[in-house]
Amino acid sequence: MNKNNAKLLPKYPNILQVSTRPWLYGLSLKYNKKISTLESIPDEVLEDIQSKGFDMLWIMGIWSLGTVGLEHDKTEPTRLENYKKLLPDFTLEDVIGSPYSIKEYTANREICPNGDEDIKTFRTRLNKYNIKLRLDFVPNHTSIDSPHTKDNIDYYIRAPKEMKEPYDEKRFLKNGIAFAGIKGVVYWTDVAQLNYWNPKTVR
Repeated sequence: MNKNNAKLLPKYPNILQVSTRPWLYGLSLKYNKKISTLESIPDEVLEDIQSKGFDMLWIMGIWSLGTVGLEHDKTEPTRLENYKKLLPDFTLEDVIGSPYSIKEYTANREICPNGDEDIKTFRTRLNKYNIKLRLDFVPNHTSIDSPHTKDNIDYYIRAPKEMKEPYDEKRFLKNGIAFAGIKGVVYWTDVAQLNYWNPKTVR
């Protein structure tokens, strides 16, 4: 959003946040037809968002996800157990990957077949209804199969030098990159923790 557009927002804007793929699935059920991409969202939906007084739509989970993280979510025993507790009729098709396990900041082709151009087109559609578009940026971690985990390993928090291999698989990737999470409490084993003590990571 540029400075000129920012001035058009009220001081305290009303923001509607949606988890994009579940939202599209819900729209498919509502309209009794497949709605799985941004371009397939009916204008009626945008009219409804405008009528409810929202100034901005925050579509969470628009970026490209890694296949390793998705496979992790489909096979990790604790997660599978929790899925079944929350959704008794759960199947593996329900697992679509975490929107925060981002491999690259390019549009997810499942949602945007034409790539980033679909995001631009959707923003233009929203703007016709005086609605701004907001997108996610996750600053503290990437997916465990982000290209950076191989090409720029020093961008990440690493196992202490005094720690011997093999590393604790509950805390580290095989190359010593640390999983993100809350130290000593929980480790998110589908994402790798970025190292902001490294100036190159910031740049």
